[in-house]
Amino acid sequence: NPSTPIYASAAGEVVIAGSYPEWYGNYVVIKHSDGLYTGYAHQSQLRVSVGDTVKQGQQIGNMGTTGPSTGPHLHFQFFTNGPWPSSDDFINPREHIDF
Repeated sequence: NPSTPIYASAAGEVVIAGSYPEWYGNYVVIKHSDGLYTGYAHQSQLRVSVGDTVKQGQQIGNMGTTGPSTGPHLHFQFFTNGPWPSSDDFINPREHIDF
């Protein structure tokens, strides 16, 4: 559903919030107190701005299909050395989320 709410996975500070049509579409990056960053791409609508402090579970946007996307989904990332990571900076989310 393209209007499904997207929530912050953990508390932190919004360091990127904007449109990056060449890659991520509407994109938010949150820096967390443990030094990790999370990225949320292809959103239809952003509900936060750079500099905002967010709480875990706070709505930060809505699912969408902006940027190079073939359908509504959330592109969710964990990385270090942000806010613009290289391929070596991405980490396996299974190390941080209990599935």
